[in-house]
Amino acid sequence: EDVAGVVKTNIPKFMDNLKSGKKFSWNWAGFIFGPYYLFFRKMYKEGSIFLALQLTVSLVDQGIYAKPYAKLMQFITDNAVAISSGKLNSDLVSKFSTLYEKILPMMLIMAVFHVIIALCSNNFYKAKVIKTVKDVNQKIDEGSMLEQMIPFGNSTPMSQDDLKKLYLNKMGGTSLFSPVLAFCVLDLITSIISKL
Repeated sequence: EDVAGVVKTNIPKFMDNLKSGKKFSWNWAGFIFGPYYLFFRKMYKEGSIFLALQLTVSLVDQGIYAKPYAKLMQFITDNAVAISSGKLNSDLVSKFSTLYEKILPMMLIMAVFHVIIALCSNNFYKAKVIKTVKDVNQKIDEGSMLEQMIPFGNSTPMSQDDLKKLYLNKMGGTSLFSPVLAFCVLDLITSIISKL
């Protein structure tokens, strides 16, 4: 019940995952959204680490593959009409393939990065959920009391069990604000670095 209170959304999937005991399991959201998924699930430490790694990998990739990438983008811009209409002749397809092959390692590096997040995010989340529940239970066992803030004088006092459930719900669940903030911070850092 405590674990479900922390997970809050998509409980059956995560309960199966927690019980499985697997070190690695696939998470499609982790693969598609990368570190932003970690922020969405309130795994701020892991999200920050992977976001910093993504920035580093991206900067290295952009430094190494800047010229081939610029040539590919220029080719796409120059041939936008032919590409959008689907009227590519064999010469254009051949040139596109040649240009794309030069940046393929960059694309593969970023794909591997997302695969690592997809394989690890369920295990990270499992550790977060278990730690959250253990920390709260340990504090209660040591005699700490959860206190109810009563914004209006006539609220009914809640039991310690109800306060514990509310606290676990607050610590768990998801956050839409966190991944958006992480994206904005990364975008700001990237734009500052690109101007240097």
